[in-house]
Parts: sequence; structure tokens; C-alpha cells
Amino acid sequence: MRMRSRIVAGATATVMVCASFMSGARAFEVTSIDEFTDAIALSDEPAMVLFGTPTCGHCRAAKPHWASFEREFWTEKRLVRVADVDCVASKDICDWHGVSSYPTIKYFDGENGEFGGEYKRAVTYDALAAFAEHYLIDDDEDA
Repeated sequence: MRMRSRIVAGATATVMVCASFMSGARAFEVTSIDEFTDAIALSDEPAMVLFGTPTCGHCRAAKPHWASFEREFWTEKRLVRVADVDCVASKDICDWHGVSSYPTIKYFDGENGEFGGEYKRAVTYDALAAFAEHYLIDDDEDA
């Protein structure tokens, strides 16, 4: 009976960590390949997607920056859609995109196909914002 209690406690802790991983940011949470394709990859809106896991320390460290980026660029200004993929809960999406390390951030600009391009810069608000402003936001829309 003690072993069963440990398994249940471990499973409960894992679920709680998974829930807290995504709750740190208000980004759109993608949970299926179809949803990803429709809402992100084939959308006319530029997007950035963070692929991570609940137990990844680098993912947890990135969350405050990711949340600030989401708030500024999507919630307030609607310039770049910001999404999360939990690679534990939605492993099929991560496998489909060839994600093998965490966090991985991909960007989708309507020109780089349904698999996007990989963001390879610092995961800080300033770096994310500079990248989005330079590469993803069409300045002609303001004219």
C-alpha cells in the first residue's frame, strides 16, 4: 500500500508541475497538431511558440520574460501571437516539429512554412522584443 501511495503522490505532483508550467504565462496553449496548424502555422498573423517541459529549469527561468513578451506583443498590441506547447502533455507536436531540447522557440511569419524558423537568441524580454520588431512585424501596416 505504501508503494501505491508514493505512485499516486508522484503522479499528483507531476500534474501540479505541468499545470504550473503553463499558468505562469498567458500565452495561447496549443494542445493538438491540428490546432497548431490552424492557429499558428497557417495563420496570417506572425507567431512565436515556446516548446518546453514543466521540469525544465531553463523553461521556468524564461517564463517571466515570455509572459512580458506575450502581454506586450499580443494581449496589448496584437502584433505577434504568442503560444506555448507543453512537450510532456503534447509530445506529438514537439516530435512533429523536431524539438529535442528545451526551451525551443520557433517563429512563424507566413513565409517560412508550417514548421517555422528557430529563434536562436537569448530568452529575455528585450531580445524577444527586438527580434519580433525587426523580423516579424510589418512596418507597412502602420503606414
